[in-house]
Amino acid sequence: MEKAGQANAMAAAMEQVVGEFPGANYAFTQPIVMRLNEMASGIRSDLGVKIVGDDYEVLLGLADQVNRILASIEGAGDVGVDQVTGQPVLSVAVDRAA
Repeated sequence: MEKAGQANAMAAAMEQVVGEFPGANYAFTQPIVMRLNEMASGIRSDLGVKIVGDDYEVLLGLADQVNRILASIEGAGDVGVDQVTGQPVLSVAVDRAA
């Protein structure tokens, strides 16, 4: 993999790698921006849609519908549904000398 000189290039390179993992749900942002977004709205991105209710299966169906609609909008990027159960963890070790 080629070294990334800018944040956008690094995010694109990381997206190529993690995109190979089935079920991967990720967002590339600065830690402080992500934390402030999450503290203010409970959502880890700049723009989010919250769907609330009691029936988990109905909520999943609605979330998939919203996801498809938003993903079809020209210019939309990193559209996805938050995983609410079984949160996996991926640890990344950065080789700063590379």
